[in-house]
Amino acid sequence: MDVEGEFRAPERHRGTGPDVTGGRCIDGSRAQVFSTTGELLRDYSGFFEIEIPEDDWPAIAGQVLVHYHENDIAFSKGDFITASLFNLAEIRIISRELEFSLKPRKKSWPAPRTLARKYDKYWNNPSLLETIERVMTSPEFLESSWDPERDILKIRTRYICNQLAKECGLAFHITPVEGSCTRQSPDPRVRHAPLQSPL
Repeated sequence: MDVEGEFRAPERHRGTGPDVTGGRCIDGSRAQVFSTTGELLRDYSGFFEIEIPEDDWPAIAGQVLVHYHENDIAFSKGDFITASLFNLAEIRIISRELEFSLKPRKKSWPAPRTLARKYDKYWNNPSLLETIERVMTSPEFLESSWDPERDILKIRTRYICNQLAKECGLAFHITPVEGSCTRQSPDPRVRHAPLQSPL
């Protein structure tokens, strides 16, 4: 851990996970658990929904869960529940272009049911739904988006993560993955138009 308590395994998690540089992820979904000092504890391949084997529960409690997938969608309701159930020090998603990080600012997470209820509240927020409808019919959005449904999901999940982080005392961060299109593209539309939240 560094001075501020952030997990800083010196890029060790990148070397053991799938190749996420160059805008692609070789082996689809994968999850790994690291100690807070960066030691690889568990490696799970082929997960689309993270299901931790019961025998592993004691070993991963309080540790860092990193999962890898191709899309740039932020944390799901299931991710919040998993983080709370295991009182993770941090949960991360490493995708093709972005790395998402979520952790409690205090020593523990809110209860899983509380997080699930709040996630649903934001997911169904009428003003968010109105904004999504407006964005989906925007000519600028439709022209710049290769996959409108996925891009709307990106906006929606990032909005929810930001709101839940504020309400529940969590730290939520998004960082470009080194070597990704997000860092290298000279055309700002590649990154900004479909990814930027209008909220």
